[in-house]
Amino acid sequence: MTGTVAVFDDDAAILDLMRDALAGEGYRTVTEITMDDALAVMLRERPALVILDFWMAGRAAGLQALRLIREHPAISTTPVLICSADHAALFDYEEDWHALGCETLAKPFDMRDLLAQVARLIGGEHHAEYRQTPSGSQL
Repeated sequence: MTGTVAVFDDDAAILDLMRDALAGEGYRTVTEITMDDALAVMLRERPALVILDFWMAGRAAGLQALRLIREHPAISTTPVLICSADHAALFDYEEDWHALGCETLAKPFDMRDLLAQVARLIGGEHHAEYRQTPSGSQL
């Protein structure tokens, strides 16, 4: 596997685990602990996949970042994976996630599940309809 994965999460330990796991599969990983420069990072790096934490700094930063991605023509078709320990938000916003062409993964998750989803999404198996319109360790 190759490609760059951008990961945004406000938990440094999770960022470290994801970076190590993704590097072990051959991915280059860019990690950020805030969403402050998310758009600039994504435009600079042009990742093959973006992984966003839903809640960061006490707000729904992942959803806001996802909307920014989908509104910017240069990165609007980038696959996005929303990861969150807020299972209710993943369920409550399920229609939004799918309308915005992304997948979700609830924390804690098995690292193998994360890596399988990353491989699938980078391989092009994500909400293609959006493109037409604008046991391992646990985390």
